[in-house]
Amino acid sequence: MSASGTRVPLALALGLVGFVLGLGGGAAGMMGFGYRPTARQVVVQASTEKLTPASLGTGGSSGSGSSGRSFRRELSSKERLAILVTKLDQLTQKSFTVELTDDQKKAIHNQLEGLADKDDIAEDDAKDRLEKIADVLKDKKDTFKAMGFDWPGDSPLPRAAEVPNPFKDVANAKHLKALETVLVK
Repeated sequence: MSASGTRVPLALALGLVGFVLGLGGGAAGMMGFGYRPTARQVVVQASTEKLTPASLGTGGSSGSGSSGRSFRRELSSKERLAILVTKLDQLTQKSFTVELTDDQKKAIHNQLEGLADKDDIAEDDAKDRLEKIADVLKDKKDTFKAMGFDWPGDSPLPRAAEVPNPFKDVANAKHLKALETVLVK
C-alpha cells in the first residue's frame, strides 16, 4: 500500500469526524441557548422586537421558491392575540408602559379568562377577542405600534404555522399568567 493510499482514507475519516463534531457542537450550542425540539414547533414567539416576515422565518421579500410561489402567510388571530398579550404584559411592566383603568383591566381580563385552559382556540373566537381587546386599548394604539405590535386592521403580517392554542407555549403562557395578575389587582 502506498503512502498516498493511506492519506485519502485518513483525510476522509478526519473530515467525517470534524463534520460530526461540528454537528454535535451546533446542537449543544442550540440547546445551551434554550432550543428544545418538540413534535410541533410553535412559531409564535413574541419579543420586544418588531415582527417582520424575516423574524418569523418566512423569508421576507425573498420568500418565494423557484416556481415563484410565495411561502408567506398571514398570522392567524390566535397568533396575533398571543402577541398582543405578550406586548400588553411587556408594556405594563417595562419602560414602555400602558396605564390601564379599572374598567379596561376588567374588560381585558374578561376576554383573556380561560384561554390557558383551552386545548384549541377557534380562529373566529380569537379574532373576536383580539378585536374587543384592541377596541378597549384603541387610545393606546400608538404605544403598541411603537413596540412593534401590528394593530388589527392595519397591514397584515405573514402567517406562521397554525397552532391549536398559542397559550400552551411556555413563553406565551408565562405572559398570559403575568398579565392576569396585573388585571385582577
